[in-house]
This record gives sequence, C-alpha cells and structure tokens, in this order.
Amino acid sequence: MEQYIVNAFDYEYSNGITEGMNNLIKQIKHAACGYRKFKHLKARVMLIKGLLNPIKAQ
Repeated sequence: MEQYIVNAFDYEYSNGITEGMNNLIKQIKHAACGYRKFKHLKARVMLIKGLLNPIKAQ
C-alpha cells in the first residue's frame, strides 16, 4: 500500500479528470431521475461541460 502512495508523488499521472467527469455524470443522472434516451443524457453532459453549443449547431 505504501508503494502506491509513493508512486503518486513520483509520477505526474493522475485520473482526477476522469473521476471528476464520472462524478458529474452521476450527479446529472441523480438529478434527472432517468432520461428516456441516452442521447438526451449525453447532450446534457456536453452542455454542462461546455462541449456543445446548441445555438451554433442550428
């Protein structure tokens, strides 16, 4: 177990970004109480993260 902690300081790699995105998706799913279609969930995540601009998409 100690070796994992030492490795965290020795290497610059982290899964923090992935864990943050995972947490955001879980929060959206919980607040929405389920979407009928996956594309609606995907669009909501992209809107919140700023990856989708519906005004430019038209």
